Amino acid sequence: MAHYHSSKTKRIALATFFGVIVYVSKIILPTPIDKMFLVVQALLFALSSLLLGRMGATYTATVEGLITSIWRIGFFPFTLIFSVAYGLIIDGSFYITNVRMLDGGVRPVRLVTSLSMSRYHQISMYMEKMSR
Repeated sequence: MAHYHSSKTKRIALATFFGVIVYVSKIILPTPIDKMFLVVQALLFALSSLLLGRMGATYTATVEGLITSIWRIGFFPFTLIFSVAYGLIIDGSFYITNVRMLDGGVRPVRLVTSLSMSRYHQISMYMEKMSR
C-alpha cells in the first residue's frame, strides 16, 4: 500500500514540475511570441506522456493551464480548456499511433509524427476560436 501512494505522489510531483516549467517558458515571452517557442511544451508534454503513462500529458497540461490561468486571469476559461485539450490530444495521439512498444521502448518516427499531429490540431482549434 505504501508503494502505491509513493508512486502516485511521484506522478503528481513530476506532472507539477513539468507543468511549472511549461508555465515559466510561456510567461517569459509576451503572448504572440510565446506561441512560436513550442519546443519546450512539446518536449515536456511528450515526456509526461511517456514517463507518467496514461493521461500523463493531460495531467501536466492541467497543471500548466491552472497556473497560466492565474497569471492571465482575463483568459481563464480559454487557457485552461486549450491546455487540457492539448494534453488530451497528445495522450490520444500517442495511444492511437502506438508510440510505446510492448518492451517499454519508444518508436521515434511515430513520436515525432504524433507530436506533429497534436500541434496541428491545437493550431486548428486556436484558429477556429479566433475566427469567431
